[in-house]
Amino acid sequence: MKRFLIVTLIIAFLLTACSSNNNARIAEKDATTDNTTEETTSHEDVSTEPTDENQPEDSQAEDGKEQSGIEVDKNLLTVEVTYPASLIGDNKDEILNSKEDGIKEVRENADGSITFVMTKAKYNEMMEEAKKHTIDFLDSLPDSGDYPSIKKVTYNDDFSEIVLEVDKEAYQNSFDGFVTLSIGVTVGLYKVFDAKPDFTITMKIKDTNTGEIFNEVIFPDDFNQE
Repeated sequence: MKRFLIVTLIIAFLLTACSSNNNARIAEKDATTDNTTEETTSHEDVSTEPTDENQPEDSQAEDGKEQSGIEVDKNLLTVEVTYPASLIGDNKDEILNSKEDGIKEVRENADGSITFVMTKAKYNEMMEEAKKHTIDFLDSLPDSGDYPSIKKVTYNDDFSEIVLEVDKEAYQNSFDGFVTLSIGVTVGLYKVFDAKPDFTITMKIKDTNTGEIFNEVIFPDDFNQE
């Protein structure tokens, strides 16, 4: 499928977010939440490595490290993206056998994770898809009906700063603050694949009537606090 990889990635990531939400129903007056979401993804073509149950401890430690989250390794001519086993699930065979122009190799690692080796052109194409998905998500928030207090959403080019213009009273007396977690997860997916050193997302909550910034949420820092 033309956009199989990015769609699979987004679905898996959002499923993880839903699971995290169920475990973190901690509402505050300004409706910020405690939750850490780990992002992960993938990309495609074929080859599997046999699992060695008796592999050395160093190798096992390396595998455990890979499984904790997405790894993006930019080489001179290619980009490698490793998708942890924890999010592959029933899609494993489909992912391993999927082929698309620009994907040089898809291999299963000993820990169950899958590594995609792709051309930089394919990586850039997928990043464009991820950015479009992120923009569509942010632009849809005021009209989605899920967060009635949100009137407008603005953001800079790399999504490091996002401003939510809201009806302050309605926002503070609802659970609309949970939107910051949804934003963190969705924008975080893009930023992880972008592989930039600064992952921080600053979300400012602005009173649409007065222009006052009355709350600020930093992702992921504020979601790591208990």
